[in-house]
Amino acid sequence: MATGGCEETSDEIFNFKCTPCAKKNKNREAVKYCVECQGYCCRSCVDIHEDFPALEGHQLLDKSDFKSTGITSDLPDLPTLRCKIHTVKVMDMYCGNHDVVGCTSCMALTHRSCTDVQLVPDIINTIFKKEDADATTLKLQDNIKQLKKIIQMRLSLLKEMKDSKAEAITTITDFIKELELILQNLKKESINEIKEEYHKRESMLEEEKKKAETEMEDMKQADNDILQLEVNKAQTFVNMKIAQEKATRADDVINSLKTPSITKIKFQVKTDVRDTLRRLKSLGKLSISSSAALKPRTSVYSITSTSDMNIKLPNDTNKCYIFGSCLTETGMLLLTDNNNKKMKRTYVTNIFAIDQWEFPVYPHFVCATNEQEAAVTFYNNTIQFVSLGNQMTQTRQLTMGHRCFGIACKEDKLYITDDSSSLYGR
Repeated sequence: MATGGCEETSDEIFNFKCTPCAKKNKNREAVKYCVECQGYCCRSCVDIHEDFPALEGHQLLDKSDFKSTGITSDLPDLPTLRCKIHTVKVMDMYCGNHDVVGCTSCMALTHRSCTDVQLVPDIINTIFKKEDADATTLKLQDNIKQLKKIIQMRLSLLKEMKDSKAEAITTITDFIKELELILQNLKKESINEIKEEYHKRESMLEEEKKKAETEMEDMKQADNDILQLEVNKAQTFVNMKIAQEKATRADDVINSLKTPSITKIKFQVKTDVRDTLRRLKSLGKLSISSSAALKPRTSVYSITSTSDMNIKLPNDTNKCYIFGSCLTETGMLLLTDNNNKKMKRTYVTNIFAIDQWEFPVYPHFVCATNEQEAAVTFYNNTIQFVSLGNQMTQTRQLTMGHRCFGIACKEDKLYITDDSSSLYGR
């Protein structure tokens, strides 16, 4: 039998042949087993492991660890997977206390106090069960099926979202076209109004000019008639009297035309439209919804947690009586305290920070109209809007023709109930 480390190939039979050399049809005896390469190595291949930095960390086992006395090509039961944290170490340790595997560094660092830490090769025959592997495989296959369904659903949702994005952009484009059409029509009507007024004024000025030209021609003719007949006193006298009549009539015409007509055309635009557009940050309100949200619930709601909140403030003169409440999109909790004529505000993340706004009359219910505004109802037929900035302030107010009790806001439209059985929309 060839000695270990022999570099000459031969036809001798070895218990363990070098795996890399056997692939090259070379017959060499193995002296080590590489856990990472999962193969036997002769002395030359062991030297290669020591020469290449990438192979330096490989775990090489001696012949005594092969645990075989006969000719075999089977690999020993040794873990080969490297640790993701300590990449040069093999995951060959098992912690029975936590039922996890790891490398020696993992066990030294995170399982130092555990009492059941062993080498996997030492206990593999006692802890490994084929049915456990089969059950794990079934669980993995079930998870794969569920993940495939989730992936398909996400693909469907991605397509739905892409289509809805295109539809939303089309909505904006169509709206812009509609606005452009309205503006074009307004432009056309405004220009027609200017042209109509211009033609009316132009006709009047042309008529006045023609009238003045006619009178001027008469004056010239009368003046010529007088000058040409100076030798005939009688005819000159007659022409003079006729000229005087014309001059008197011309005076009336001149006096009527002395005051100049208004000839400058001005157009004052209604800036409300422009100012409104400038105040807008967007052409509409963006909302996100899911098709899954449209499906009816198949299970009842459950309470996840409860907490006590003291909303009485030092300057409250009466016992607190909370009539209405609502949550805003930013997590503010709004409460209407009817007895103290106040709206109180706190935050879900800090229920102990409370500020207030006091009303002259008793408030009923409250609803958020957007992130920075809320509407409060009152029994005196009014709805008061409150700005929810750093300091709450009253803004606009609506006066209704009925009592105002419950209130809700949906898509920029208010829904109000009276104290009876009617619902109103505004």
